This record gives sequence, C-alpha cells and structure tokens, in this order.
Amino acid sequence: MDWPTAIMCGALGGCVIEAIAFYGNVSAWQAERRELLARPREDRPLPTLRARIDIPADSLVLLTRLALGALAGALFHSQVIGMTAAVAVGASAPGLLRQLGTTRTVQEAVREPEPARETTPTAQRPPPPGPAPAPTPVPDTPGALLPPVPGEVPAE
Repeated sequence: MDWPTAIMCGALGGCVIEAIAFYGNVSAWQAERRELLARPREDRPLPTLRARIDIPADSLVLLTRLALGALAGALFHSQVIGMTAAVAVGASAPGLLRQLGTTRTVQEAVREPEPARETTPTAQRPPPPGPAPAPTPVPDTPGALLPPVPGEVPAE
C-alpha cells in the first residue's frame, strides 16, 4: 500500500476509535437522563451533556489518536495489504506503538551505546573487600550431594 493511503487509513482508524468512545459517553448520558426521567418524584436536575463530554480534552485525545493512527499507517504501510487492515492498524495504533517500543531491538537502538570497559580475567581479578567466604565442605560419603548454593535450584 502506498504511503498517503496508509497514512489516511491509519488516521481514519484512530478517528473510528475516538468515535466509539464518544458514542459510549453519549450513551451513558442518555441512560442517566432516562433513569432520572423514569422517577419524576425526584427534583434533581437532569445531567447535561457537558458533564460527560469535555470538549478541550476530548479534542486533544482525538488529535492524538489521529496522529498515532497516521504514524502507525506510515510505519506499517509495507505490511498492510488492504484498506481495512490499514484502518485496523490505525485503530490499534497506541497498543501497536507501545508494543513496538518495548521490543528489545528498538530499545537497543534508542539507547546510547555504553563505553567499552576493560575486563581483567577472573584469575587475575583482585578479591572483593571484606572477609573471605568460608569454603564449602565436601562430604566424605560417595553419592552425597553438596548443599545448594543460594539462588541455585537443587537437582532432583
């Protein structure tokens, strides 16, 4: 799929998800109003739509979803075959990009390379400061097992 089509379909996918979230808020508002209207004895005011929808915050979320959907469409344009798949990539953009960011190769590419350290062979390494650990006694009886080392799983 070409870049512009993948970007537009990805953005459309982000818009679809935000439309579903908007529908959920409007449905909850409608249900709350109907519940209050079913009990006419109560003098509570009916909830307003602004109680369920925050225009500045919801607009920012919409723009973010559009941008993430477009970015996902651009990143996955060569793997996407049809328009429906491109819309699905855009709809799942936050999860896809989060998963892509947690893969080991991406993390290694983003991290700065560590400077090379000089290593000394184990035999020539100086002993750590403090008292020397006591040697593990070897049992005299054949077939006896040594006590397990802390953090090691004993053999069965």
